[in-house]
Amino acid sequence: MVVKTIAAIICASSLALPIYKGYQLKNKIKKCWPAIKCTPLGQILHPIFGPSNVSITQNSQSCDSGKFSSMFSSSISEHSDNVSMLTSITESISNGLNDARKKIQSMEKSAFDDLSDIATKIFKAYGRIAQLLVVVYGIISKISTVFKDFLDLMRLTYYTLGSTWNGPIGGTARYFGGLL
Repeated sequence: MVVKTIAAIICASSLALPIYKGYQLKNKIKKCWPAIKCTPLGQILHPIFGPSNVSITQNSQSCDSGKFSSMFSSSISEHSDNVSMLTSITESISNGLNDARKKIQSMEKSAFDDLSDIATKIFKAYGRIAQLLVVVYGIISKISTVFKDFLDLMRLTYYTLGSTWNGPIGGTARYFGGLL
């Protein structure tokens, strides 16, 4: 009986140990399932250890789409890098052109402001010149009036002296002048 008990314990432990190890293996596989689900081992173990709500076909399609995405990403990465480089070059050219446009715009504004100031100063100078010409014209007009009046005075003085000389006073002066 002791032998039977020992044999039963040995048989029970030899059966329990693999069941326990299998249970531990199942827990480990479930923990790392996302990492192994697309491997060939994962495809084989899916019916036993995979999630029950995902069929083998769905799992296979998911893995195949992931592989395709990975291959597509790796094959297009060089082109994507080239497009990115072209985008950065285009952006730098665009920024350079915008900077140049802003500088030209500021130069235009500065030139327009300067030309506006120059035009204003020229118009003011023309106004002063016009005022100066009006004053000069007034002075010349007054001088010509004075000169005309002076010439009239000289002419009238000449006539007065001529009239006086040719009249009785001049005759008296000539008479007494001839006596001397």
